[in-house]
Amino acid sequence: MKRRELLGLLGTALAVSGSSGLALGSEKSLQIEAGDAGLALDRTGGILGFGYRGNQVVRPQSGGAHPEIALQDTLWVCNRPSNIRREGAKFVFEYSFDGEPGVQARYEVELLKLTEGAALKRHLRIEFSAVPAGDVLISLPINTQLAEERRKVFVPMRNGIGRTKDILDLDNEDEYVFQMAGSSAARYPQELAIPMIDEYSDRARHHLVYCADASFTSHIRLPFGDRLGAMQCILPAGRNVGQRVFERTLYTALHGRGFEGAMDVLYDTTFGDVKQGPDWLHEVAMVDYDYLSKNGAGWFKDIDTLTEAVRPEDRQKVLLALHGWYDVAGGY
Repeated sequence: MKRRELLGLLGTALAVSGSSGLALGSEKSLQIEAGDAGLALDRTGGILGFGYRGNQVVRPQSGGAHPEIALQDTLWVCNRPSNIRREGAKFVFEYSFDGEPGVQARYEVELLKLTEGAALKRHLRIEFSAVPAGDVLISLPINTQLAEERRKVFVPMRNGIGRTKDILDLDNEDEYVFQMAGSSAARYPQELAIPMIDEYSDRARHHLVYCADASFTSHIRLPFGDRLGAMQCILPAGRNVGQRVFERTLYTALHGRGFEGAMDVLYDTTFGDVKQGPDWLHEVAMVDYDYLSKNGAGWFKDIDTLTEAVRPEDRQKVLLALHGWYDVAGGY
């Protein structure tokens, strides 16, 4: 199946199954509060509300933003849980789908307190009963946005430029892709240096940050008009040899510290296990790496050339690295 056809499946649910043996009481909404932050869900796993210090960012009547999984001519929508339970500051929804292959999905929605702000964490784990025989498309729809007519976005681009632009529609380059293992169905992608974008408005007091786990490709579209956004990815059939379990995580955070605060959110969430770097890192102005080209001599020739070109007093601003092999993030 072509990627465009696979993406089109996300408009129509062709195969949805499940039961409603719920483990909680009869409350229509499920709520979590933590300080100045709040989260509200319905009993299908749909997101009804997320806010911080009075700033609510969930679009009304947006459909809840249920996870979706597509394989060949089948689309599974995670909106009829077989079980629901609360674990601390998160709700866990479990879904079961019959078929060949069958699918089990575990969807966790959690409210996180940040140093300055709050985050909505969505983690999806899917397990197929057999290795999928085609491309797998995973989608976490996005139904959050700032309540301002003119919304903007800060984009840390792969070419090293931090770009700011108005949020418009797909014909205005409003698709952002962090390329790692896997692929996407983006039509007009802007390549990200890190899996993060920062939505803001000149009239809003808070920024709305989206950041995904960094081990796989993330294709992020923001809501515009009546169209929901989404974080999507495609696992091509040729790369899922023997693999039946897939996991993705998306964070949506509110903060009030500008672009610098967006980076803080990234390190509080996606890179939460990465220790803060030394001060000298902030002096680095150039990074060069080599993948053992020219029979292993390329990296050393780079060093010789830079020694001639860079003055001794500026050499602490240059970082040289050898290319590595990342088997945990896919085959390269």
